[in-house]
Amino acid sequence: MKINKYTILHIIFQGNSISIMIFSAAITIALGAGLNAATYQDDAKVEKRKNNPNLIDKNGKDLNAGAAADHVDKKAKGRAGVTKKKAAFRVPTIPPQNLKANPNLFFDPLLAASANLPRTPFHFRIRARSSEMRGGATFSYYPSRLGTKTSPIIMIHERSQSPIDFETPIKDLNETGLAQSMQKAGYAVLVVDLRGSDFEFRQPIGAIEREPTSALSDLQIAYLFLLDRHNRAELNLSNLGVLALGDGCNLAVAWASARGAAVSSADRGSDIASMALISPRPDLFGSRIQIALASLAARIPLFLAAGERDAPSAQVVRDTRNLLARIPQSKTEIFPTSLQAYKLMRLWPKVASATTKFFDSTTKFRGVDWEPRYNLSPLDYQSVEATPNIPPKTPAAFPEAK
Repeated sequence: MKINKYTILHIIFQGNSISIMIFSAAITIALGAGLNAATYQDDAKVEKRKNNPNLIDKNGKDLNAGAAADHVDKKAKGRAGVTKKKAAFRVPTIPPQNLKANPNLFFDPLLAASANLPRTPFHFRIRARSSEMRGGATFSYYPSRLGTKTSPIIMIHERSQSPIDFETPIKDLNETGLAQSMQKAGYAVLVVDLRGSDFEFRQPIGAIEREPTSALSDLQIAYLFLLDRHNRAELNLSNLGVLALGDGCNLAVAWASARGAAVSSADRGSDIASMALISPRPDLFGSRIQIALASLAARIPLFLAAGERDAPSAQVVRDTRNLLARIPQSKTEIFPTSLQAYKLMRLWPKVASATTKFFDSTTKFRGVDWEPRYNLSPLDYQSVEATPNIPPKTPAAFPEAK
């Protein structure tokens, strides 16, 4: 058989596919080595020039000065060659164990809203909704810097009032609003804007009387918000306190007595650790408050206060006094005035300070360890606005009660 170059090529390409694979691999390796060499060569070209103490010319001129000047010229940007510094930004600190409870913690709308605020006390105005409840809730949130040692407080205003009641300066608190004063003391404060108040996207005031469940939903959504902040290690939800004024007390008691209220999962009890009620009303929506208070008194410390000449509220406090006398840390107060609810808190001496001392003794120092929770009802944040704490204009003085 006569063998020539054509015969050899025929044998290689027809009978031995392995040779083709080896040949292709060799070409690939050669090309890759060439590309890498070119890459390293390019990197070497842009390597920064280092100062060399020996670079001095015959006239004694330091050649490093020119290199340093070139480096500054390249960095100089903006007008007049002023070097701009990179803007600092804050990154949320998320403990690893939190991600097991809620993996969606990487984006924090509150952090994004407060990124450009100065280091002064501030609060958030938030609107959020839950898929499990109809409608959304609006509230003001005053964060704390104590992390997992923080005790949260939910504040509930009267139906005819607004959250501004907790921002108005109080003489008993050194002309500071109640929410800001408790924030300064280390609490995380959440002031709920009940549906039916004077904000434009709310229902008419009369709607809450026809549908009390909407107000109860506001309180549960507020609790779910605190559950989200708990999982971000901003507070300890096990130390939850509730403060309510006027007929807001009845809403708070009805919510705390409802099944599943302030409960994050089926294997846990309520997170409410204490409750302060200023001028509670005898009944609301046809339900007597005394029945619910009897069940709550056995579980959590209560503080009830009313004006002596505010007959309906004073009677509720008197009827509950004998029951609370046997409960440690619970207390009642009747002040010699006809003022009630917001007016009693703001104008009568020692009412606001007695309320804060009650939470200090029952909620703030409970010493319950923080642990992550499973949030089965995450909230949808619709709007978040951060603003520095500026007290509202003080309204005209109320007529002095006798």
